[in-house]
Amino acid sequence: SQPENPFNVFTMASDLYYRENFHSDIIKVFLDPSENHNEGNVFLYAFIDFINDNFGDKVCISKQDYTSAKVEREPGKIDILVSSEASKHCIIIENKMNNAPDTHRQLPKYYDRMTGLGYKVDAIVYLPLDANKRPDQSTWTETDKQHVLPLLCTVPAYQKKGVNIVNGWIEPCTLITKNIDCISVLRQYSELIKILSKNIMDFVILEKFYNSLLEGENHKTALSIRNMMKELPVYMKDRILDRLKSNGHSN
Repeated sequence: SQPENPFNVFTMASDLYYRENFHSDIIKVFLDPSENHNEGNVFLYAFIDFINDNFGDKVCISKQDYTSAKVEREPGKIDILVSSEASKHCIIIENKMNNAPDTHRQLPKYYDRMTGLGYKVDAIVYLPLDANKRPDQSTWTETDKQHVLPLLCTVPAYQKKGVNIVNGWIEPCTLITKNIDCISVLRQYSELIKILSKNIMDFVILEKFYNSLLEGENHKTALSIRNMMKELPVYMKDRILDRLKSNGHSN
């Protein structure tokens, strides 16, 4: 079984991994062909393959459109933007690994910005830590939904079953590079995400339990059970005494 606190350079270094920027910075570094991992497009192409393989029913990204890709952090508040000036194609990545709520028309605004600049948006990848989290569509117009939903690829950080970024992209990337530093960082990062995903899952379960206590008579029932549990030792003591007396023990 996994140790409670596995050896991990990220958890040792600081608590920055609770921040959204931390995850966006790491993902950007591996996606960016110009970064000093010296693997060029390898990690980016693996990411494109991962999206195509799992969301091929709605998106089809051509690697040819990203042979001269640029990867940026926060252009127009987009967490990670993969784009090609030559082909005028782009991929929008929205990182929600800190479980932050969506802002007003968040994904539609990014779509409008990029199409306004003359780009074709190939996919909008949404990365939540909680596998059940989905984009908040409450502020979207019908036109927004028509534009965004056909491109939307929701990829949880990690889950034991189903599509997730750890099993689908991060861990496979360790097999396509011989750079020992890249392999080490990717492995450590994958373990960190698993730790964070377990923590969020525990929190979600506790939150659901708490909310269920607020429904109807559940809270009164829970208080009754708590009070009974407090009284249980005294009740057990009395039962034991009765049993002993009935067997002829007077002391």
